[in-house]
Amino acid sequence: MGDGVIRYITMKIICLSIVIPLFISFCFFTAVASAESSFAQEQPRESEKITSLQAILESVDKKKEEIRTKRDILGKSVSERERNELQTEIGKLKSRIKTLEENFAEIASGVDMELFVARPAREFDWSTEAKKILEPLLDEISRMTARPREIDRLRREIAAAEERLSVVQNAGRNVVGLINTVADQGLKEALNDLEKSWLIHQQDIKTQLAIANEQLRQKLAERKTFSETVQEVFRIFFKSRGLNLLLSLLAFFGVWFILGRLHGRVKRISSLHKKGRTFSGRAFDLSCHVITMLAATSALLVVLYLAGDWVLLTLAAIIIFGIVWASKQALPRFWEQGKFLLNLGTVREDERVVYNGLPWQVKTIGFYTRLVNKDLLGGEIRLPLRDLLNLHSRPWKGQEPWFPTQKGDWVLLSDNTHGKVVVQTPEMVELVLRGGSRKVYRADDFLGLNPLNLSSNFRLHVTFGIDYQHQSIVTEEVPAKLESVLTERLADKGYGEHIIRIGVEFRQAGASSLDVEVLADFAGTAGDKYYELQRAIQQICVDACNKYGWVIPFTQLTLHMASTQSQSD
Repeated sequence: MGDGVIRYITMKIICLSIVIPLFISFCFFTAVASAESSFAQEQPRESEKITSLQAILESVDKKKEEIRTKRDILGKSVSERERNELQTEIGKLKSRIKTLEENFAEIASGVDMELFVARPAREFDWSTEAKKILEPLLDEISRMTARPREIDRLRREIAAAEERLSVVQNAGRNVVGLINTVADQGLKEALNDLEKSWLIHQQDIKTQLAIANEQLRQKLAERKTFSETVQEVFRIFFKSRGLNLLLSLLAFFGVWFILGRLHGRVKRISSLHKKGRTFSGRAFDLSCHVITMLAATSALLVVLYLAGDWVLLTLAAIIIFGIVWASKQALPRFWEQGKFLLNLGTVREDERVVYNGLPWQVKTIGFYTRLVNKDLLGGEIRLPLRDLLNLHSRPWKGQEPWFPTQKGDWVLLSDNTHGKVVVQTPEMVELVLRGGSRKVYRADDFLGLNPLNLSSNFRLHVTFGIDYQHQSIVTEEVPAKLESVLTERLADKGYGEHIIRIGVEFRQAGASSLDVEVLADFAGTAGDKYYELQRAIQQICVDACNKYGWVIPFTQLTLHMASTQSQSD
């Protein structure tokens, strides 16, 4: 199967994995929304709305009455300062009446009156022109979070109004209590006026609280069920921005797929690739990959630009800018990876490299490099290109081993473990010991124990000592007789078919014995009998000594004492 077919299948799987879940989800939530529409919550009760509207009208009437009262006082006043204060208070009351009338219209109609308020045009000076590209994105975020922020503002406003109402009510009670204890008529009248002002303040706060509660109820009543929200999200998604995103992604993968297919066809007919993976062919492939990436990215941006979706275009530009900025710091690393793709790096194809303590043959170098070790079960791994940067490969010859053992070999490790290899993978080597128990090593630890492979013939060295009284025969007679006995007795024990050679030689004159060394070579078929053969040779040597009367010495300790005492002692 060619690279083009693989890319085609991959792209088809990606497209289906995106489109099918979205379509199924849309259908599902549409059905759920239809099923739940009959159970949607009703609007707040009309009686509560009417109560709030009546409270607003009462507050407006009181404000108008206050204005008439203050105008009467203004007409009789002769002090300039008092007249200015009265005009300021009348202006505040008019502003408050206007706000109450807007609230009345908003609650009665159930429409947000902010939509009909003319907003001044935004002004940007030259220092902020560079930030214009972020304006659509920020506006989108602000629009998406407007409702939750408004609900939070109303809740905070209600909490503050309730706190102020409690303080005002407490102040009114204090004034009333003081009035009941005062006997002076003038003071009592002043306190009565103060009580009326606190009552007016209390009514204002109650009105504000009722307005805020009603606005909060309306905002909460606008909250839709989960299925309705999801349905609305999908509708908006496929209607505008989601459609733009989907088209841009289709353009990106479409260009990638078309150029990838074109590259695959060119590779099949190009003379650069008919001679194997040459430098020219690698350079051509690398250039095609770079051009494909640039063309696909450009297609994505062009689609967003033509669609006029500045939010997604801004996000895409920010992401691409971030990638380019990060790539600037990693440019040396990318350069090194490019050298590897051109087969000019420290690791090259068809050479031998050591990775994780094991030797590997470099089969192919690409964005993912394939390493192979034919002597290991599952001996193929894929490495990202960055993992090759610190490795070095070298040419190899055909007779070089890729692992010191094969499955079924008997080995002897430096920790004196003797077992049969049953599994060897890139991660571990498992041995079966005599008796059936199993022992597992990490593959690199196994190599670190210098395994002695007994399945390709081996030699046993057994040193045996006899007494110095046999000094005259130890160099000729003893080795000949012992060699004959060993050959005969080992054959009798059933080891004859495994014997390659038996040799006995005088080794050295030791401190308390004359040492003779047995050199026994066996075929690899006897690898499982390594320690068994050692014990057998020791036994036969002892039997030969008994047969020929050779004395086996033991270590002796001789004490030399000097006599320095007088005869009288």
